[in-house]
Amino acid sequence: FLPKRSHSLPKTQTFLHYQFKAAVYCQATVGCFLLCVIMTSCNITSTTAEFRQTKPLKEDLYISVLNSLHTPSSSSFPFSSQSPLSPKAEALIAKYEPFPFDRFSVTNKSDSLIPNSNLCNMGLLCEGSDDTIYYALSYDHSIYLDNAEGSAREKILDQDADLLQFHQGQLYYTDKETRLIYAYDPTTKATTPVINKKTGHFMIYEQSLYYIGEDGIFNYNLNTKKEELLVNTGTFTPIWTTMTEDLLIYTLIDEEDPSLFADALLFVYSFQDQTSYYLCHSAWMPLLAGCYIYYQNRLTLELESLDLNSGEIVSYNINTNRPSLGENILYFRGTSPQPLMAYNLSTRETVSCFTLEEDINCIYLYQTISHVYLYLSNGQIYYYNKSDGSYGKL
Repeated sequence: FLPKRSHSLPKTQTFLHYQFKAAVYCQATVGCFLLCVIMTSCNITSTTAEFRQTKPLKEDLYISVLNSLHTPSSSSFPFSSQSPLSPKAEALIAKYEPFPFDRFSVTNKSDSLIPNSNLCNMGLLCEGSDDTIYYALSYDHSIYLDNAEGSAREKILDQDADLLQFHQGQLYYTDKETRLIYAYDPTTKATTPVINKKTGHFMIYEQSLYYIGEDGIFNYNLNTKKEELLVNTGTFTPIWTTMTEDLLIYTLIDEEDPSLFADALLFVYSFQDQTSYYLCHSAWMPLLAGCYIYYQNRLTLELESLDLNSGEIVSYNINTNRPSLGENILYFRGTSPQPLMAYNLSTRETVSCFTLEEDINCIYLYQTISHVYLYLSNGQIYYYNKSDGSYGKL
């Protein structure tokens, strides 16, 4: 229901151009915050978000971030917290009905919690079968199979990949260069194209693969091999999906106007009535966990949660982005020499998981049922055993 308009470039080209910008820009938050995680007493208070608008993003920002993905930056954060939402954001919000918190009963199932957390962090690692993991290394453009603590490493593919997901005996991933989605069979060693067209973010839930295409969000049935356009976003491009059995949450951007990207608007597609709603703004890198969604507030830079059944917003006194949420424990990136921190949602206490002598920081966090994995700024991967607290290198 959003009007079409012409582009200066073919739609496929502009779509991929901005998906690249979005993917690279999310690295900027890593550089900007790795050196400034603020640890305070973890008091929790209810809050309401304020409106603000960002300054225009510069092309050289994306290039500089791309050239230093593993080098934490101390540059200032290019956002203003004093202005209202951009006019484009206000116009887009007006086209949607607000999410009806009192209409739906959102279940608090945790089956998609770990996949949502891993995909929020670019999906470079996922859990396989029989206590194994799959992970991608960008510096050698390869995918590896290993056991949980790194004593059986095997290169399985010469492939630069992200968004790794293991589902029903198959490893699904996106080719970073072509943005096509493939499936790898560990038994036959065969690789098969699944979505043979350029895509953005994708995730698998039950028998469906949900992916971002040129016109919106698609549902590809892994059994029937048929797809449908689930959410038509018109001239706006969706990024960063996170979902449960009830809801699919996404951010909308405009390829021609970076201000909307920085407004960080969240929208919700309900599987109950097949309708999209406006949820909130100033919400960066959303993570859906049952009936709660976690995100970094763009105004306060603090972590917040939103109860999708009541509408209550809770602010956590932690300055971080892209956390990894396990059962009742919120893991987030610390700073050297304590690269991994854990916040207990019940006791409201924060502890350091371990200490390293090296001056290195954590870039990405991933989880399995038993472990947390850290991609460090020196290219190494460390594991942390949730049950006994042991840690080491893969």
